[in-house]
Amino acid sequence: MTTPISEADLHAYADGLLPPARAAEVAQWLADHPQQQMLVAGWQRQSLLLRAAFPPQHTPLPARPRWRWSGPPAMTASVLLAFAVGYGTASWQQPPADTATLPASVAALPGYASVAHTVYTPEQRHPVEVGVEQRDHLLTWLSRRLGKPIRVPTLTAQGYRLVGGRLLPGDSGSAAQFMYEHETGQRVTLYLQASPANAPLAAFRQQRRGNNQVFYWQDRDFGYALVAGEQAPALSQLATQVYHQLATP
Repeated sequence: MTTPISEADLHAYADGLLPPARAAEVAQWLADHPQQQMLVAGWQRQSLLLRAAFPPQHTPLPARPRWRWSGPPAMTASVLLAFAVGYGTASWQQPPADTATLPASVAALPGYASVAHTVYTPEQRHPVEVGVEQRDHLLTWLSRRLGKPIRVPTLTAQGYRLVGGRLLPGDSGSAAQFMYEHETGQRVTLYLQASPANAPLAAFRQQRRGNNQVFYWQDRDFGYALVAGEQAPALSQLATQVYHQLATP
């Protein structure tokens, strides 16, 4: 019999600390409990915003402070969000000049994707929420959450194996991250979120976010961002391979 989902499970799930099997159980439970699902998504979004607000060279913050508030939940969430955004506005909300003409959903991709890459790629025990051994379940679950069928590229010819993926908060709703690991140990991540209806195509663009390189674009139903550390070789070629696979019906 499955152990009941506790508040501690939800906190650990939001922070990516659950074992894969338990994380899958919590994810299934959340799919049937939309109110708790929104709460956990809010925690994850706050965690990403806090990490974005403080440069990596600073002392790392806890994944999410375990503060107890006496005020209304909506007020406390807005206070924490204002705190994070207030400190991180320069690097988080303001896109570089060369993205000023892009749709807002595309311009936001490098920031969200880079922060998620920085947060999760160092993890050794829990780098993903659902591992590649549950690939079909992972794609079905993420497709349902993003509202559109998701495909994941194969990069074994380039030396990268799929590790798995996870659900993340995006600019305007749910997003997904897939993680790949090279035979040398180098990791790259593919971040994607559903595009608004009738969204225009956006060609390849490149940004550097801290120590990360980001190639991002929008095509058909999704906006994509491929992220790697500064030591990753030939990221542009890898991005081209990802693009061609996803663009092929």
